[in-house]
Amino acid sequence: MIYSVALIHDGLSILPHFLQHYRDLGVDRILLGAETRAYDEAHFIAKSFDVQVAPFRQKRFNDPGNQELEELLLRLHGVEDDDYVLYLDCDEFQEYPAPLKAVVAEMDKRNIWAARGWFIDRLAPDGKFRPILPAPSLDRQFPVKCHATRNIVGGWDQKIMICRGRVRLKGGHHDTFNAMYDIEPILGAYRVHHYKWTEGVEDRMSYRGQGSTSPIYHRETESAVQIARQRGGFDLNDPRLDIE
Repeated sequence: MIYSVALIHDGLSILPHFLQHYRDLGVDRILLGAETRAYDEAHFIAKSFDVQVAPFRQKRFNDPGNQELEELLLRLHGVEDDDYVLYLDCDEFQEYPAPLKAVVAEMDKRNIWAARGWFIDRLAPDGKFRPILPAPSLDRQFPVKCHATRNIVGGWDQKIMICRGRVRLKGGHHDTFNAMYDIEPILGAYRVHHYKWTEGVEDRMSYRGQGSTSPIYHRETESAVQIARQRGGFDLNDPRLDIE
């Protein structure tokens, strides 16, 4: 069984795109938790996809608290050690070099516990932090592919994309405590399309940075807030973006 788990704090305009993407990707069960202030809207959106949402209350965004909530959701839904889990933020849209079921079959065959990928940041055509619209698809709304997280704001762009239920992840799902992840189950690109750089990023990052204890994440949030306040987006002529 393939599960995905995500916690919703804000930024609900992306949720319909997120749910459709992971339905199409081949996830068997999508597990969602929503902070109480976002629960009603999240529940309304999710029921159109036949996905249930569990409410939670959290005074401050932080990795340990998020991990506890994710683990609780997984336990409540009976996730077992050999099931597979995609730990997600709602702005992360995974891409594999083959159908997800084929990737999982190869992981079963070779006893691979985890596979990693890399962020590819997505920007609007002018680099501005634009609102997410219901249509068209996000890849058309934000067609620019670049490396803002790694090269501009100093964030960690490695991501554990899929892992067994027995795997314990470190904060932000960037690394593990008990699994190797440098073997590609099927050769090719493992990418996480990162639709973070949209309208409202300043407020989202300010809120999340207040509760984080990670120096790397503090640096990332402060840089993102500064860029949003000063320029409202990225300069596409900046060579550090390394646009593809």
